[in-house]
Amino acid sequence: MVQRQGADRIVVELPGIQDTARAKEILGATATLEFRLVNTNVDQAAAASGRVPGDSEVKQTREGQPVVLYKTRNSDR
Repeated sequence: MVQRQGADRIVVELPGIQDTARAKEILGATATLEFRLVNTNVDQAAAASGRVPGDSEVKQTREGQPVVLYKTRNSDR
């Protein structure tokens, strides 16, 4: 949890982290967020078996279900 404290401070709670150095390491790490388009033209059976078009790849949802995503192009990065 991140909470504002006063005019120029914040309080950050990291459950399970006791070591201050480890907390600083976690907070200093750079995160990335990537948005990908879902290829809805591939049926579930093909996705489950990994048979997808060359511009796509199979990943899994948090629930373990296959999902087909379009690959990113290096020029977009």
